[in-house]
Amino acid sequence: MIVVVDSNAVIGLAKGKAFGLLHDLFGTTYIPASVWDEVVEKGAGRAGVAEAKAAKADGWLQSRPVAISTDPIIQRLRKAADREVISLAQACGARWLITEDQEVRAVANSLSVDLLNTGDILILAKRAGLIPDCRSVLDLMI
Repeated sequence: MIVVVDSNAVIGLAKGKAFGLLHDLFGTTYIPASVWDEVVEKGAGRAGVAEAKAAKADGWLQSRPVAISTDPIIQRLRKAADREVISLAQACGARWLITEDQEVRAVANSLSVDLLNTGDILILAKRAGLIPDCRSVLDLMI
């Protein structure tokens, strides 16, 4: 099952020491090139860099170039990375787009793109027995 993640989900799960849950729950995870740049290149020394690099080296996190959709709804988004993440989710037929960004969520909803947030990931992981509780991860994320 393919999922696409936004930078805020990568950073949040990394802060919570729970980034690997993406692989455990979904297998292959895609990010657009702009999200990779935002997290790894511009985010040097911050949460998510080491985790993203390791996941990419392991092959389950894949940075994908994508043509930004010309859909006027997507074009309303201010940031190129936001336009790319929705365009990638649509282009690769992702099961879910994982983001915390309210503007991205609103646009994705209007385009019938299925969404999860990091809280959803933790609940799924708890139900699957991958983490003992959600609270300890949330505490680290804060």
